[in-house]
Amino acid sequence: MMGIFCTPDSVLAKDPKPTIRDSAYSARFVSQSHSDPIIIEAGATKEVAVTFKNTGTKTWNGDSSRYVSAYTMEPRNRISPFLGKKQTPKIPGIVKSGEKGTLTLQLTAPKEVGEYVERFYLASENNTWMQNGYFFLKVTVIPKKVVVKEEVKKEETVPQEEGESVSENTPDIRAFRIAQSKKTVRVAGGDKIKMVVLYKNIGTESWKEHRLRSGMPTALAATDTLTFADKKWKNHTLVLASKKHVPVGSKTKKTFYFRAPEKKGEYTATFYLDNNGEQIDGSEAVVNVHVTENAPLNYTAPKFSTKHTVKKKEEVVRLAKEPRIRVGLTTVGNEVHFTALDEVYLVYDKDSLVGEVKKRVATVIRYVDGEYAIKSKNLDKKTQHYFRLVPKNNPHATFSVKRGLKDRRIAWVGSSHFQKYHGAFEYRVGEIDKELYIVNDVLLEDYTAGIAENGRHTSYEAVKANIVAARTYAYLSKGKYPFFDVLGSTYDQLYLGADVTDHLPQSRKAAKDTRGYMVTYRDEVVITPYFGNSSGHTRSWSSAWGGSHKPWLVPVKAKYDAGRRRFGHGVGMSQRDAALRAKNDNWDWKQLLAHYYSDTEATKIYK
Repeated sequence: MMGIFCTPDSVLAKDPKPTIRDSAYSARFVSQSHSDPIIIEAGATKEVAVTFKNTGTKTWNGDSSRYVSAYTMEPRNRISPFLGKKQTPKIPGIVKSGEKGTLTLQLTAPKEVGEYVERFYLASENNTWMQNGYFFLKVTVIPKKVVVKEEVKKEETVPQEEGESVSENTPDIRAFRIAQSKKTVRVAGGDKIKMVVLYKNIGTESWKEHRLRSGMPTALAATDTLTFADKKWKNHTLVLASKKHVPVGSKTKKTFYFRAPEKKGEYTATFYLDNNGEQIDGSEAVVNVHVTENAPLNYTAPKFSTKHTVKKKEEVVRLAKEPRIRVGLTTVGNEVHFTALDEVYLVYDKDSLVGEVKKRVATVIRYVDGEYAIKSKNLDKKTQHYFRLVPKNNPHATFSVKRGLKDRRIAWVGSSHFQKYHGAFEYRVGEIDKELYIVNDVLLEDYTAGIAENGRHTSYEAVKANIVAARTYAYLSKGKYPFFDVLGSTYDQLYLGADVTDHLPQSRKAAKDTRGYMVTYRDEVVITPYFGNSSGHTRSWSSAWGGSHKPWLVPVKAKYDAGRRRFGHGVGMSQRDAALRAKNDNWDWKQLLAHYYSDTEATKIYK
């Protein structure tokens, strides 16, 4: 994530930016053999092939000392639980400029079930990181199937013992796109384009009331709608609807028309099937649309009625209490100086209470040769675990770190050293990179108020929209790293703690006024990237980073960015455009979020 005032991009909001020493090495993600999420049973191995196009001028040679492979990211050079190492195999053979190469990965799932995101960056070995080399794989590890073989005589009933494993077949709704008539078109604005896509049902269940949808957004305002809709569509995103069953193994052909956007530019159209409201895996058809000239002045894009009766529903919060977030702060050296500012902090050796530190009393914590030591007034302890310091009564209590934090000064935010934080404190060595981190375990609202992603004079409604996006991002990042959830830098989101209130008072007010709100799509909390500014339209998730289509992250118009050079990844909310819409067009924070995150709502998740 990043603000519009000289702050760099961050991951998930963008690809990380290692140093590119040779720009002649450049790549573009093309496809992967298994769409996200990749389903693997615990302990099982699945081969995944990821294809890239060589968009640079240098040839990739798998037999040379400068072969192309990928390294793990977030954090960099971690040991992947799926590969057992930090580096992937190399891309084999000769891949000339304009040609495609394939990186083949053997992913072995860990025993712990759950959802994982494996992030990588391409590199030319002993040479340079590759331009646009960031990619990721979303993996869902499911329980290993237990097959119970029993011989049962005819008409004989066998009782099931308590705790006995019984295998069940989970329906697999999946498609194979056999062919599509167009992958790239060059047309004028408003032109009508015929499209034919042939699908095969390769899952384990028939498709019933299936529909063909476009990944483009629904209309929010006539002048701000980016749509590929033809007048024969059902609405701005629903292309076709069918009640015809498609049995397993059968094929179905979809013939339809779509329209080129009105304005000259480069676009990506995405179409996919859904079955009873759920997207059918493997059904995406992507078309690159090059609009060579604006539509004629007399052209009118199709319009659809948006009149409908909505019964106001009672707002029901989903979480009984406010969540906490664990923030990793980078350090220098091997000791930190901690001071409790408001009240006594209790000291735990991991989970065991071993003492307390008084407020305004200096406390030194060191890590030497695998051992932690803490020393304060009436307290002198050592452990091989780690020390956790927790406010005795008030969870919003503050502490400061006068020594040990990496320099956190950000001139455009304010003159503070940003050494003051709410909540609990830990000092721990990284499980993978062996670097020392301070972990700030803090209530989510205190974290959100400490985000410094907007300037002092940003329109308040835009600040509120950004705060909700930041809160949503943080909540969905829980468990991202081994013992914290997000980094406190622009690698995730720029979090500077309690002192932000003194320099950016709108941030805490915005957090208070939007308390508990997150962005939801179809009633699910979803990822909400944001960035500095676009060049006139935002980008889709898949066009920026590949992977599975995210229907709330599709191109929309950013009119106040028109004519500018894009700053950031371009996906989700343009902070510049949002600030100017709030200022000039009087848009409120909910309008802004609904525009940049299509078909979403701002939903109260907790009180």
